[in-house]
Amino acid sequence: MMCRALLFDLFDTLIHIGPMGYRAESIRLALEAGIREDRWIAAWRSTAEAAMLGEIGSLEERVTCALLAAGMASPPATLVRALVAARQPGGVYAPRARLYEDVKAGLALLRRRGVKTALLSNIFSYETEIVDRLGLPALLDALVLSCQVGICKPDPRIYLEAAERLSVNPSECVFVGDGMNRELSGARAVGMTAVRIERSDRDEEEERDDVYDARVSTLAELADWIRAR
Repeated sequence: MMCRALLFDLFDTLIHIGPMGYRAESIRLALEAGIREDRWIAAWRSTAEAAMLGEIGSLEERVTCALLAAGMASPPATLVRALVAARQPGGVYAPRARLYEDVKAGLALLRRRGVKTALLSNIFSYETEIVDRLGLPALLDALVLSCQVGICKPDPRIYLEAAERLSVNPSECVFVGDGMNRELSGARAVGMTAVRIERSDRDEEEERDDVYDARVSTLAELADWIRAR
């Protein structure tokens, strides 16, 4: 295997949010507004792709769209504000975001070994401030964010965009992620090597992609795995 570039997922790969309380709080607010839990969850998820593609540009807009999808004809401004508050920088969401302890040293090590690096993330427009605040642009050679390029994993085009920005062939890339959104299958489909990272404190709420070439738990282990090949 020739590895000239590493493409990293963001959440539960390079950064961790931790228990947010947002899900429980949003369900509570929805129930108080007369929306069933299952209906609210389905409506919220139905807005995810548009938000990741940048078609929904703000959290306020996403909340409003979700309430409309849940059957609320005219969402009250007070409810929208309450649902937004938990995820805004001043709420419980963004301030909890932190780099995993091995990220800075791990990315620096890979760079010293001549490996190019990029962030390849399905991310909402209102979350991009987290990337900047944690200093990731200075640690990576390229940022490929779904809300900016208008493509989400596992669409082949977003992987190819990342490879092109790093001036490497897809076969020379290793994609590293926790396995959400079929991202590992997507990487393999374009000829990349896929590595699933098993962070001990990731959110286990969603199912993960089980199609991958290797599994690691830290960036140091990843670097050793790459060097061995």
